[in-house]
Amino acid sequence: TRYMRKEMRPITKKYREGSANKPIAPKLDVGCKTPVWVCWWQGEAAMPPVVKACFNRLKSMLPEDKASLHLITESNVNEYINAIRFME
Repeated sequence: TRYMRKEMRPITKKYREGSANKPIAPKLDVGCKTPVWVCWWQGEAAMPPVVKACFNRLKSMLPEDKASLHLITESNVNEYINAIRFME
């Protein structure tokens, strides 16, 4: 543990402080909902009990006015992908 703390100190310090010119993560607008992404390829109905319990807990804990939960599945993945065409 001491070794990791010593070796990682510069990285964690930089992460905590950010740079003087640019913060590490941009601040979100107050009116903007934070997207939360969950992927279960087979869909919510096919989730095992433990996964379903975690997903339901996540749904119940996220404030609806501040976050939007998106479940990505095999049937809706194309709604979330930007297709890029390469022209020859």
